[in-house]
Amino acid sequence: MPRLPSPTVSFTCLTCGKEATRFVREISRISGRYCSSTCWYASRDKSRNRKCSYCGKVFANRNALKYCSPECLRKKSLERRTRRCPVCQGSFKVQRLAQKYCSTRCAAADSPAVERTPFTCLSCGKEGSFIKYTKRSCRMYCNQECQRKHMVGVNSPMYRGNRRQDRGPTWKHASAEARITDGNACVCCGAATEPKISVDHIVPYRIATFYREADPNSQINLACLCRSCHSKKTSTEPALLKGDVMGFIAESKRIIPLDRLMAALRFWRLA
Repeated sequence: MPRLPSPTVSFTCLTCGKEATRFVREISRISGRYCSSTCWYASRDKSRNRKCSYCGKVFANRNALKYCSPECLRKKSLERRTRRCPVCQGSFKVQRLAQKYCSTRCAAADSPAVERTPFTCLSCGKEGSFIKYTKRSCRMYCNQECQRKHMVGVNSPMYRGNRRQDRGPTWKHASAEARITDGNACVCCGAATEPKISVDHIVPYRIATFYREADPNSQINLACLCRSCHSKKTSTEPALLKGDVMGFIAESKRIIPLDRLMAALRFWRLA
């Protein structure tokens, strides 16, 4: 009995548009739409193409990417972080998502009800007003020139009173005893390179002299410091001169051991 020929089916390739013929037994989901594997791969790559979200360039996207290159991703991230202030029209980096203005000054200027607070310059006595940006904002001078002229002498926060080296009749003996107690070494960094290391009053001598019932040069109030650590300790004393004991402790505990610092403050009834 003669063998019947296998039936064939004709179709048009979806990629190149050519007419192709295949046996019915060879027809599958792919072979029934494309004439060759080359056309099938080309169609698959074309279906995966995507437009870059930044530059608009079409690229082969096989990993569900939104950008064609890392450069486009970096530029897009910078655009998201950079905004333009509606008041001064300057660009600024966004610190939080809801940030609209580059500064509190621009935010206050764009506010419908701007309150101006009057003040009198401490230097020239001129009266003026300023915009209160925050609850703590204040103004005491009309410009920096008046501030520089006024903040000298007793008006300076660094003013420490008398600059005389005289620390009372007991100072010579007390400082020598303090050097022996600390081993002639800095209590902060341990430096002992100086032949005669300086001795510092933990509570400044100017404050200690107000307490007449005790000697300002008491050993509980003295500590050896090198030149570098001594200058750092001196920069923390204006906080105590202003009455900010907690601020003085927070800054000085990095230089003076905390137990000695608290002992000196308790001795003078400051803590």
